[in-house]
Amino acid sequence: MLSGVPVLGTSRGAVPEILDDGITGVIADDPAEMVAAARIADKLFDRQRIRARAVQRWSAARMADEYLEQYRRAQAEPIVAATDAAAAEG
Repeated sequence: MLSGVPVLGTSRGAVPEILDDGITGVIADDPAEMVAAARIADKLFDRQRIRARAVQRWSAARMADEYLEQYRRAQAEPIVAATDAAAAEG
């Protein structure tokens, strides 16, 4: 997807979470449907849109920004020692 190539996949595993059916590729469990989609994929899909969607989801900059946000949240949360938590329960 990062190179703008539409992806063809089945509905198994993480494919439905990764591929936007009809936008970044085709999800098809039927082999004939998959072959038909492969034959016309270059006419069906906007390669720039595919790449833009992939960059939006998986770019190093986006991932780094999200990691930094998680670190900021973790840093802002109070630290509760395991012994304090156990004492509070008991």
